[in-house]
Amino acid sequence: MDADALRQFTRRIVRLDQNWGLAQPRIIGQVRKWRIGERSILESNCLFQFPTSEMFIFHSSKLLKCFNCATNQNSTVLDLNAYVRAASFDILPDQSVIMGLALRGGPRFNTSMLVFARLELNSDKTAVTGTVLLRQTLTDESDCEKPFVSATIVGAVRSRDKTTEVLAYNLLNKTSTIIETDIPIDYTISRRLEFSFHEENLYMLADDCTKAYIYCCPRDMLPYDQTSDTSYSICYRALRPLRFANSTWKRRTMVSSQMYRNASFVKVHDVMGPPGSTFGTSFRFWQRADRLGEKDLVQETIVPGVCPGELTLQVGLTGHHVVAALLGPGQSGFTLTLVSSNPEEGSCSSHQLQLPVDWSAPPPNILSVDDYQGVVWLASHGNLLAVPYA
Repeated sequence: MDADALRQFTRRIVRLDQNWGLAQPRIIGQVRKWRIGERSILESNCLFQFPTSEMFIFHSSKLLKCFNCATNQNSTVLDLNAYVRAASFDILPDQSVIMGLALRGGPRFNTSMLVFARLELNSDKTAVTGTVLLRQTLTDESDCEKPFVSATIVGAVRSRDKTTEVLAYNLLNKTSTIIETDIPIDYTISRRLEFSFHEENLYMLADDCTKAYIYCCPRDMLPYDQTSDTSYSICYRALRPLRFANSTWKRRTMVSSQMYRNASFVKVHDVMGPPGSTFGTSFRFWQRADRLGEKDLVQETIVPGVCPGELTLQVGLTGHHVVAALLGPGQSGFTLTLVSSNPEEGSCSSHQLQLPVDWSAPPPNILSVDDYQGVVWLASHGNLLAVPYA
């Protein structure tokens, strides 16, 4: 950054600290809207936003594309010749991105492939270039793939012969290994796994609504220096029912779980109270039980409304863990809920923004919470939306 950008960045962080202290943030400007392309039923559209920029990566017509909000133009980054089933990415310190894509291609879209690529912004942040690091075609018996990525190790989890396997590749020396695990195949088939790298270990979160497990593939199992055919796991104790004053809440269904880099995670549930009460959504922040003993559930907040399943988790510029979820629809539209967890203070607060109703369009997908520019980015049926908040 130059001196001017650094000053703006500092002012933005100070403003964010003030904003997160407000009881009700609000939409402070016009919701901007761009058309980025048609959406097919087989496609995942918007995939991620490059940090501190208005550059977005999305998938359309078998192509990996970049959309530039400043110029209102899109360009092709990579020709995948396949459709995206699942995606993962990791933003590196140099602001480049390692991306993993599980694809379906072939004449009948029945060929499973994995593609790992590095995406980079040019110096003036006006264009993106892509380089394929690894392309792997999987055998027919691999009935599910889900990619994970880091700066050095990439790979995927698949179920084969009633066994969950980890396929890991070292991008530096091109070595690979296959690790058999004791993860039930129900998790891989239903894609309930989340991934995180911490201290060069690979952690996998498997969540079946009633209990959660953290499986750890240690460094020496991954193809850094050596490989091993033994497995190792760290277990979370079962999530216990919670009781609240004057009423007992029951978990109705799990919406989603997402991991932090340190293998802690957040669980989002729909919950309901006694007869006659309204539905709510619970945001529970869990720490690793093997580190904190009995203090595994550290923070929770419940907000009114039902979450249909769209949310995103990220760490904001001020150090807050921010979960964005879409609740509704209600009579006046969808409610965008931002739940902020401050791990240093042990506090948890929720903020809600009311989005205008549009009954002709499907619910939007939450793309990212852009603390740098102060907007929440959403994608809906080929449209990109920017909601400015404060």
